[in-house]
Amino acid sequence: MLEFVAEVLLNILFSYPGAGIRWLLHLGKVPYKKLQEDDAFYNAGAFFLLLIAIVVLAYLL
Repeated sequence: MLEFVAEVLLNILFSYPGAGIRWLLHLGKVPYKKLQEDDAFYNAGAFFLLLIAIVVLAYLL
């Protein structure tokens, strides 16, 4: 049960910023609401990849 709650919570916390990142990558041509309706794991993945890139760049610099 706790794993399910943690998965849903992390999914919600990462999917909204992930949709915002995807909206910026699309240069605002696709409505944010449409991107938010996509699979939450897709949006969370975009946020997680950006987070990893920031950490790696911070480590290298």
